[in-house]
Amino acid sequence: MLVIKKENDNKYYLVGETIWFSDEVKGDIVLKFKCHNGVDFNIKINEVDKLNYSYDIPSGMANQTYSVTVNANDYISNEVVFHVEQNIKTQKFRYNDKVMDVKWYDDVYENKRYYSLTDVYKLLKGTDKEFSFNRLSLNKIVINDKERRYYTYIVMEEVYIFITDLMLLLNSSIEYGVIYDIKKDLIIDMDILNTQKSFDYLHGCIVGDIDSGEIFYKKHEDYLCAIASTSKLLTLLLTLEEIKKGSISYDTLVKIPEASERESLSEDGVVYLKKNSLVPVREMLDCLMLPSSNESAIALGTLIDGSEKEFVKRMNRKCRELGLEKAEFYNASGLPYYEEYDMPGKLQNRMTALEMFKLASFIIKNNKEAIEVTSKKHAYIPSLDITLTNTNPVLFNMDECLGLKTGTTNRAGCCLVSYCKFNDRRIVSVVFGAETSQERGEKSELLMRFARQEIEKSNK
Repeated sequence: MLVIKKENDNKYYLVGETIWFSDEVKGDIVLKFKCHNGVDFNIKINEVDKLNYSYDIPSGMANQTYSVTVNANDYISNEVVFHVEQNIKTQKFRYNDKVMDVKWYDDVYENKRYYSLTDVYKLLKGTDKEFSFNRLSLNKIVINDKERRYYTYIVMEEVYIFITDLMLLLNSSIEYGVIYDIKKDLIIDMDILNTQKSFDYLHGCIVGDIDSGEIFYKKHEDYLCAIASTSKLLTLLLTLEEIKKGSISYDTLVKIPEASERESLSEDGVVYLKKNSLVPVREMLDCLMLPSSNESAIALGTLIDGSEKEFVKRMNRKCRELGLEKAEFYNASGLPYYEEYDMPGKLQNRMTALEMFKLASFIIKNNKEAIEVTSKKHAYIPSLDITLTNTNPVLFNMDECLGLKTGTTNRAGCCLVSYCKFNDRRIVSVVFGAETSQERGEKSELLMRFARQEIEKSNK
């Protein structure tokens, strides 16, 4: 909202956040909006309307910053910068007999609702669902002293969270009605999720037991698609196999090749690796798997086969050995790859969700050392003097999770391969082609929770 003030020299000034006009303002008035995302527009207010004028900010303007000037009587006002906050509404929530208003807003899209975690905290305080929380950053929140990875936003000093994430965080279903009822337990109904096409737009997904072969859910599992940095699972496997053979050890010093330094200085660089510096294999594996270091993948491939190109041949041979007939690998990292042609095509490592399920299953069954790496939430790297953080949100959100790997490129979308142990059941989920990192975490966690739910039902 904007306040327009007329000064004695007949010029007009924007001074606040409410639009109003005095009788002295003659003729038409034009408000010129310049959005900081590059969208400009004008609003013309005629002589008749200006005395009773009000301007409701459209939903599409929410969470945008604007510069505004006023043109009136051939004068142009000063420029004022203002931010349009979300249109906050309230909804009654109930837990047992306790009812409270909880603030919410639609984030960009209608019905994509974010709810005030602050209000939910107040509603549940003093009940058996009571929790403590502290927001660390956009996608980090501490719940009951445990770091969780759910996306949160601050609006007018309050923390807001997406409705799906809220249910996952509370492990509670929320039933819609005049009053939204928070239930004791989260029930994942795949029939409802299928009706809502919750998994239809992924490139592929699957969740199952790696020992019995029982598949709890799958969708587009045979679709061949780009897999981004989940490729590094194969790089990890081949490195561990060389360690088992004795050709290298965890203490072997990796001499960083020039290609790794170039990669670390590019826009896809993750960990800076200086050419000819020496880093132990064990530290390289942490760099490879936790923050998804592309330069580390190049360095490990070069260590094992003399060049990344030769290492890729090994990767494809291993896929054939494991019966992964559709899989294609062009590099050790999963980044886009361009061959040396006049008009090079954009190639990317690819496989199906079912093949990735099989690859992850093989790694888990045959390499406990792999899980020792992928289950780390954080790792300190002495030779580089850096601390790494794992990018897998399920590792933080489900205490039973032990890895495995994230991946993202424009073509692959956001991918996540996860591994959980529910008592004696070893479960792997694969999500390929999520639209955002937030979605890949939500969909992966839903699949894992569904598997756990089905296991618990079968054990009764």
